[in-house]
Amino acid sequence: MMRCHTFHHSLIETALKPIATGERLYNTSVGENIFQLKRLTASYLHGYFASNPIATAQLFRYCPY
Repeated sequence: MMRCHTFHHSLIETALKPIATGERLYNTSVGENIFQLKRLTASYLHGYFASNPIATAQLFRYCPY
């Protein structure tokens, strides 16, 4: 688990399948998706990477599609 917050100023519509979904601490009905396309990893999540260095390394690992 990595601590994060979100900050939205736009919306996204994509055919990409999320590689992971972040769960909200207080509102579990809606999560935040994380997408990856080649070497690009994108999400509205702003992660506090020091909260889980192993998860951070795995998130930014290259995954060829």
